[in-house]
Amino acid sequence: MTHDEFATLSPAVIRERVDAAGLNMRVRARALQGEVYAWLRTAIVTGALAHGNRIPAERTLARDFGASRNCIRDALNALERDGFLSRRVGSGSYVRWAPQPPAEGRQFTTPTVSPLDAIEARRVIEPNCCDLVIARATEDDFLRMQARLREMETARDQVTFKEAGYAFHLAVMRATRNPLLVAMYEMLVAARAKTGWGTLIPLNDRKEQRDEQIAGNRAIYAALRARDGEQARRLAHQLLTDMINTVASLPLNA
Repeated sequence: MTHDEFATLSPAVIRERVDAAGLNMRVRARALQGEVYAWLRTAIVTGALAHGNRIPAERTLARDFGASRNCIRDALNALERDGFLSRRVGSGSYVRWAPQPPAEGRQFTTPTVSPLDAIEARRVIEPNCCDLVIARATEDDFLRMQARLREMETARDQVTFKEAGYAFHLAVMRATRNPLLVAMYEMLVAARAKTGWGTLIPLNDRKEQRDEQIAGNRAIYAALRARDGEQARRLAHQLLTDMINTVASLPLNA
């Protein structure tokens, strides 16, 4: 499974981001456990790890993520409990989950979309998930959101900035604790990555534009943390509407 096939962040990048958050050992271990769970789950639901595939060994995952074997084992146990893996003593862990084909027998694959398609889909999904986030988000969820916002602020280039932005909103979506919503958003991220993170550069090619997007996301985060659903929904809808209007005003070959 290559980084491109997975269409998400590599274990090394995830490890660096967790370490950059400056967490104590106990919280770091818990954060890594959640990241390992999410990383493998995304690989499974997007088809990078297909039904029957053997996943990397515990020692390999522990090395790649910079985590303890116990941390990895807890993540794998959670995936097994949730129906994504089947673990066999002495053999390893295998993907148990498989997408169910529609009634007409067509298999779903990650669609090819434009960046505008992705932003429009985000405007449908993100504002309407705020109430679930407010009802279910934990302190750990908010810490992960904060870490993703810091990554947006320290992004070295536009591609990293875009990845960090989608990672922030994926952290928000995971706080809903709704596996179907999370899977839908993971598919959206995979579709956006398939398009290429380097596309639509004029959307944030100036520092002023990036600063404005960071400020908008920080305002959404603040509203969610304050448990103000109406404000969070309004801010999310406005931010994405502004992005859509910006894209619509760009030349067709931008």
